[in-house]
Amino acid sequence: MSDMYQLLVLPVAGVGRPLICRTDEICPHPAYAQLGLAPSSRKLSILAQRGVLAFQEPLIITQDRILVDGYARWRLAQVRQRGELLCVEHDWSLDESLLQLLQLHSCNEGLNDFVRVVLTLQLEPLLQERARANQQAGGQLKGSINLSEAVRLDVRDTLATIAGVSPCYISRIKKFLETSHRDVLEALRTGEIKINKAWRWSSASHANQLENLQEFRAKKGIKSTIRRLVSKHRSRQRPLELRADHLLNALSSLPHDDLRSVEIHAIESPGRLLFVSNDLLRDLDRQFRFASVTQHAD
Repeated sequence: MSDMYQLLVLPVAGVGRPLICRTDEICPHPAYAQLGLAPSSRKLSILAQRGVLAFQEPLIITQDRILVDGYARWRLAQVRQRGELLCVEHDWSLDESLLQLLQLHSCNEGLNDFVRVVLTLQLEPLLQERARANQQAGGQLKGSINLSEAVRLDVRDTLATIAGVSPCYISRIKKFLETSHRDVLEALRTGEIKINKAWRWSSASHANQLENLQEFRAKKGIKSTIRRLVSKHRSRQRPLELRADHLLNALSSLPHDDLRSVEIHAIESPGRLLFVSNDLLRDLDRQFRFASVTQHAD
């Protein structure tokens, strides 16, 4: 862990002031709001089941009533029109409160790696300013506004430590923010796609990135449909008693155009199983029966 990170870390416990705040006084952190982040409906539902006990734990806020921890409780209080909430107030700047938000929500639902890095990147100017001050205090660069490569890497590593990710993710996501299509960025924000997949698309044009995203969604939709259909019919349909060699013979007997139209998709299922659509099953059944009749005739 770098010295720069150690200098940034602020203790949360034991330094705040307990108080009662009006719910409408409290506002989300600007960085949090900018990304459109919000507690999931599932989390709110679980919290709501606790009744009044859901509000026993205090919210953590700044002196400017910026919310650092307790977003689900605050949102539930709004829904239930609860006028006041127990809070603990800290004298933190925006940057300090953002750092605390990231520390307190390291595994929080909704803060995936992409979101955490985007939030953390807002601390980069602060880190660069402190690194520059340290350089000048040490007599390096003699007042130059430029940072050495070693210090730039230290800043990147510190950002990665705060976000809880590999340093390469800092560089990659900075590139995403500059070059990626807005729909790809939104898919990253929601966790629909992973960073490594978006990285493979990042050098393509916006049109190609959008095409890749649409193709990914189409394939995901097909797989989801297959899983749903299999789950629906697997338990109630008796397996077809058809040997694999008979199936291959039936497939080879299909007309060429019909065979070309057959799509094959892999699904996650234990065992050696083969699922076919009703349309294909009817075609195969006809071919199998025809082949059987022909063999008996011979």
